[in-house]
Amino acid sequence: MTAPLRAVFAVVASLGAAAVSSARAQSFRVAPFVTLDGGEATSDEDGYARLIADLGVAVRPSLSGPARTEGAVGLSVGYELSHTGVDARASHWETATEGRADGGLDVSRLVLRKGLPGSLELGASFGVLGGADAWVGSLELKWAFVEGLANAPDVGARISLGALFGHPDLTLVTSGADLVVGKSFGLFGVLRATPWAGYAFTFTRGASRPVAVVGDGDVASIEVVVPSQNSVSHRGVVGLDVRFGPACLALEGAFGDLTTVTFRAALAL
Repeated sequence: MTAPLRAVFAVVASLGAAAVSSARAQSFRVAPFVTLDGGEATSDEDGYARLIADLGVAVRPSLSGPARTEGAVGLSVGYELSHTGVDARASHWETATEGRADGGLDVSRLVLRKGLPGSLELGASFGVLGGADAWVGSLELKWAFVEGLANAPDVGARISLGALFGHPDLTLVTSGADLVVGKSFGLFGVLRATPWAGYAFTFTRGASRPVAVVGDGDVASIEVVVPSQNSVSHRGVVGLDVRFGPACLALEGAFGDLTTVTFRAALAL
């Protein structure tokens, strides 16, 4: 790797570490959604459902594009940093963070993408949700059913599974489907740029672990499981991938009820 490329990836790694560090205040809990009255537990299921919806959008596999694959023998390894803006003044975040929400969910992950014959591509990622004491992971499969034609855009579809695990209060699973259209072209004889646009669907299911709750004036706690909640998200995506030799830099925005911005730096091996 050349010195300039090493510098780029060093900066990216530093930004990722800074993002995770700055997100430490965004820890959240499920117990505040439960109240005890005379030994009877009552859950704020609506607030908990909105928390699950926001988390699902943040931890789903990011970077829907580009539409094309890495090629039948291609392999890339990269780092992704995504930021999802949330309303820190919303009641469910006030409750989950006990008034300490900072307005964003940051996810840092390492991503592996392997091209397969038939314009298929398999992807996997593993990372951390900053400040939440939780890990994220995903598997995805892309099929570029239109790819590499001179007079037509590339068109690709992706299905994915994602999860948030390791959190003391909940486990979350996402499934998704994306449809992306893009076109690659050369720049200045040394760069290759690929803009894309598309649609991203996400289904999220969040399951609470038993959480200890203490009522006003009580000494002993009881364990409560908040009912599982489902959420569906529809978002539009736009992005740009720029390649210089084996190096790749990409930026994508996903827009809907919440906005997610993702940056990726990768190397083709």
